[in-house]
Amino acid sequence: MHNGSGSATRLDMFQCFSGSLMLLVKEILSICPHEKLLSLYRVPSFSSVDEFLQKVATLRGKLKKGGIVDVEAAARIVLHDWNEGTIGNFSH
Repeated sequence: MHNGSGSATRLDMFQCFSGSLMLLVKEILSICPHEKLLSLYRVPSFSSVDEFLQKVATLRGKLKKGGIVDVEAAARIVLHDWNEGTIGNFSH
């Protein structure tokens, strides 16, 4: 049964998921050598998770309506690459 608050709940869940993606990517970036990420994703140097994801999204053509860079899509790419072993196996 749909009660009028369903869309607000879905939005909250999406924002939580999006935030979790960013935390996962932040952890991956803290583990992996910077040079490996620069080479693998062919991005110029970056100083933050958001900047890295902006560059990955732009280079991969991940844009939303109006040409807005889709950092969530870029985060999913990085997480997929991590899960598939493309990035490598690193630990603290």
